[in-house]
Amino acid sequence: MREVGGEVEDAKGDVGGGFTGCSPSRQGEPGRLMRVHEEVPMMRIHEVMTLRPVTVTPQTMIRDLMGQFDRHEFNAFPVVDEGGGALMGIVTKLDVLKALRPQPEAGFEPSLTFGRVENIMRHGVVVVEPDDPVIVAADLMVETHLRSLPVVRRPGGSAPQLVGIVSQGDLLRALRLGAADPQLATRRQVMASVDT
Repeated sequence: MREVGGEVEDAKGDVGGGFTGCSPSRQGEPGRLMRVHEEVPMMRIHEVMTLRPVTVTPQTMIRDLMGQFDRHEFNAFPVVDEGGGALMGIVTKLDVLKALRPQPEAGFEPSLTFGRVENIMRHGVVVVEPDDPVIVAADLMVETHLRSLPVVRRPGGSAPQLVGIVSQGDLLRALRLGAADPQLATRRQVMASVDT
């Protein structure tokens, strides 16, 4: 796990003053669900993520962002720089709601829709990388209540470049695939041994 715009740690470290990116404790009766959970970590995020996600830039107008939310069924958009696709943050429907909600003393201020994404976006973004196990993303979503995570690469230690996004729906499809195919783990192990 990594955090953009703040402390940077791997999936075993702490991020943002005490956040742990490790799996929450898994308790329960042994059975089918536990076996599926054990199979899924073999999947990597690049196998389930959405490539080339819809993005916005810091200069995108809030009214245009609201139009994007209307056109797509997303709850968040990665914010990238205008030139190279470097991830700069994320903006959610909740960020827009916080910015535009009427204040008891002032009411609704329509001029706020003429503001820019840079004024409401989140800079400290929890991200994953394409080769991280799917379970890392699932655990992060459960622990942080995030609905989606940007997927980045860091070529040569440079700024993180957005390569995709992984959503709760993507992870649920991966879990469903594992549940529907009990021989998934065996096939993946065979393929991994052929590749090495």
